[in-house]
Amino acid sequence: MFYSALRTLNMSVSPYKNKGSALIVALFVFSLSVIVATAMTNSQSLHIRRAANILDGDQAYLYALSLEENVKFTLLEDIQSKKREQTEQSEVPVDHLQEAWAQKIDTTDDATGTKAELLAIVTDAQSCLNVNAIVDANVGQEYRARFKQLLQMNGIEENDSITSALIDWIDENHDPVTGGAEDREYMDQKSGYRTGNQPMNHPSELRLVRGVSHSLFKKIGPIICTLPETPTKININTASVPVLRILAPNISKEDAEALVAGRTQEKEGGKQQKAYESTAKFLEHTVFKTASSKKPNENLLSVNSSYFFVDATAKIGRGKAHLVSLLKRDKDNIRVIWRSWGE
Repeated sequence: MFYSALRTLNMSVSPYKNKGSALIVALFVFSLSVIVATAMTNSQSLHIRRAANILDGDQAYLYALSLEENVKFTLLEDIQSKKREQTEQSEVPVDHLQEAWAQKIDTTDDATGTKAELLAIVTDAQSCLNVNAIVDANVGQEYRARFKQLLQMNGIEENDSITSALIDWIDENHDPVTGGAEDREYMDQKSGYRTGNQPMNHPSELRLVRGVSHSLFKKIGPIICTLPETPTKININTASVPVLRILAPNISKEDAEALVAGRTQEKEGGKQQKAYESTAKFLEHTVFKTASSKKPNENLLSVNSSYFFVDATAKIGRGKAHLVSLLKRDKDNIRVIWRSWGE
């Protein structure tokens, strides 16, 4: 009877149930392994992609610096070649927009195995009005007159207030000039701030000066600059039409365009002149002969430059680097005054 009951119990436990449990466990382990392997693969791919992006970014950074170095070499070669070729007719070196340094660099490079897109634009930093010079002891009064004319040219008739506020922003003291604005006036605003009381570092700083609206800054921003050295003369061979218009009262747009056209003309012997060789030649233009009031102060003018802006962009893979720097060329040396990185 005992053996009969045991045989009945054994028959009631199906061997297929044990096999089903084992299959479920095996599927669970397999699924877990797939999930872990997938997560590891995704993580590895992410790290590889991140490392590639960092590598592309570093390469783009170095390419941008190499573009800046290329510009420095070109500027140095430019001044050295002028010294070698200097003649009695040209007592000072002349910088103009037909020279190698002024030509845009737009090229590609695949030396690393990945295509790199390179772009560099050099502009003459002395082709604009240096507003830091309005407090200069020697030429400050003349620069203030030119700045007022710039404001008037852009529809600001009450320009004394903005000019006075700009003087107070740049000068070293805390005593407001007539119609000016020092710390107290700015600190009384909702988001108060203090005046710089030092030369401006960037044209955008002008936006903080009392009376300078966003719309006004958009108009005058491309015409002004903030160079560390004062006074810096305006290069008549690289200045734009708006800048030439503010050199003296009553210079019309047509007059300024004629002055630009006068840079290139045929000389004696059939040679092509590419720029004004001296400020005296510039002042001999017929524009200034029609009215003496149009004649600029020669102390503001120059035919060469020491400061240059470099705007360089490098793209390689997913990496991108953009730098803007201010260079100063002094005799046989070129140095970076400042450099900024951004998008």
